Amino acid sequence: MNRMSREGMDKVVSDHFLYEATDDIEGVLRTFTDDAQHVVNCANRS
Repeated sequence: MNRMSREGMDKVVSDHFLYEATDDIEGVLRTFTDDAQHVVNCANRS
């Protein structure tokens, strides 16, 4: 699994909100992906 850097994720999120604010539907859709995976680190839970 490839992981995105924090800077890369910040860019995607900023772009996404900019596209939403300017009603750019195509831009919003470009910030989505079909293969997203949410990884939760549970190592520190008790």
